[in-house]
Amino acid sequence: MAQSDIPPYLFGPLQDFSGCAVIGFPLSTTVYGITVLQTYLYFRRYPEDSIYLKGLVSNSALDTLTIALITHAIYSYFVLDLGRYADLAVLPWSVSVEVFITDIITVTVQLFFAQQLYRISHGNKLLAGIIVFFTIPVMAVGLFSVVENFQIRLFPVTIPLVSALGGMQAAVALTGDILITGGLCYYFNHSRSGWASTNMLIDKLMVYAIQRGALTTIFQGVCLVTLVALPSRHIYVVFSMVVGKLYVNSLLASLNVRASLHRESLAQNKETSTVNFATQPTIPAPRTTQALSVASASSADSSNLELASRASMPSIQFRAPENTGNREQGSKPPTHYIDLRGMTQRFGTTPGFMASGE
Repeated sequence: MAQSDIPPYLFGPLQDFSGCAVIGFPLSTTVYGITVLQTYLYFRRYPEDSIYLKGLVSNSALDTLTIALITHAIYSYFVLDLGRYADLAVLPWSVSVEVFITDIITVTVQLFFAQQLYRISHGNKLLAGIIVFFTIPVMAVGLFSVVENFQIRLFPVTIPLVSALGGMQAAVALTGDILITGGLCYYFNHSRSGWASTNMLIDKLMVYAIQRGALTTIFQGVCLVTLVALPSRHIYVVFSMVVGKLYVNSLLASLNVRASLHRESLAQNKETSTVNFATQPTIPAPRTTQALSVASASSADSSNLELASRASMPSIQFRAPENTGNREQGSKPPTHYIDLRGMTQRFGTTPGFMASGE
């Protein structure tokens, strides 16, 4: 294709668009390969999940459809329309449909994390409502863009339209990602307790939340900047091809990590329950018969109170190591109880980000 065969006003945008499409397509297919792997792992590890969660995983099917639509658009440009330069000014219908499906994926994933944020925040309707509110413009602008692109479909004419609507859409989606990531980290941090194992689990959940939001936030931010600053260069095409697949992978990763977190929590609880006491309290010598008879009533009352308190709280029982030198033969080593009520409440709150929604 020679430059002299193409109108000057069309050559520059077409060249930039084609170059960005060639770069973005292999990147998007690479991330899609990770989507396929994570989808396989999900159905293998969690066959008993609810229909609701399995329905969310169906976003991977939408991701497959976007790959098919991108392939159709590139094939149309570089094969079907080869030599027909006038047709190159018309956007393939698959471009508009692919953008709209990506918007559906974005909104679905953000609504899922808004629901998880609502749960771990103990019902913060304001924050969750703001995130839900920001998903409305994403869908509205996406639907309007599809209709306008099908009516116009002329490549040079659509540049200002894509710049205005796409920039607005990317800004709203970026704001939603920032709110989700910041909210998750805030409430995870406020779920800390005095237990090291619980805090380690919370740290890992915070890392997962930051990693989940970092990639989508960065790609949405770069897409916004390139749309506003360089709309005619079409650099945003590279990032728009990938961002939808990052949302799908963030959803699948948050569901697949549950098994790993469960194993780690069990290992930490096992380590905690095998504490060895380095020293053993010295057991006093037996009292006389008279002293024991005088104290029998008070000791019975105190033992009943101790048993009642033990029954009313979750506890782990630790037995001190044998040390026959400091106690009489035949007596049992003392038993120590540690209250787990606080840790159980905390532990039951924090994993909800990964395990709830069923």
